[in-house]
Amino acid sequence: MDLRLFIALELPDLFLQDLERDLASLRRSHPEFRWTHKENQHLTLAFLGNAPETSLPFLLSALEQSTSIWQENSGRSGAIPIAAEGIYTFPLRKPASVLAVGLGEGSSPIQNLAAIVEEKLLAVKETAQLAEYEASRRPFVPHITVARAGPSPIHLNPEERQIPLKARGLIEHVSLYSSLLQRGGPVYTVQGRFHL
Repeated sequence: MDLRLFIALELPDLFLQDLERDLASLRRSHPEFRWTHKENQHLTLAFLGNAPETSLPFLLSALEQSTSIWQENSGRSGAIPIAAEGIYTFPLRKPASVLAVGLGEGSSPIQNLAAIVEEKLLAVKETAQLAEYEASRRPFVPHITVARAGPSPIHLNPEERQIPLKARGLIEHVSLYSSLLQRGGPVYTVQGRFHL
């Protein structure tokens, strides 16, 4: 059986609660956006696409190795402090379909982790039968998708992009998720989790 897989950092509850408060005015102003449920918000490091269930041991091993290498390279282990910073829409040169929140604090160590994860995934791509997984064509920018376009593209005025963001927290885990698309929204299941 095939699974739709991705690797992401779990966001702490307190951070998600604060982010929800930060974005409350935007949610009221734009009910036409398809807002992501708080429980489904995370910080994606790599989207793997569909892969057979037999790929899981290879992917979990690659993720465990990535975490160990990141800890060695950074001279640290433990949680990554993060702070929300910046409101963005994607893609940049087309009608926007995604509304995202960026990071200030925490961005650099997460970029380093994402680069190691990509290297390890490419090393097991063939063995794990990751037919849909490709190396990133652009520099990795940590962000949290908070909404997607509804009937029309996402548009924010300049003032809306400047609302203050106070959400802060500690990221403690990196996880391999499977995603099941359903009418009410995707259902995510953790297939494996590693401490940072």
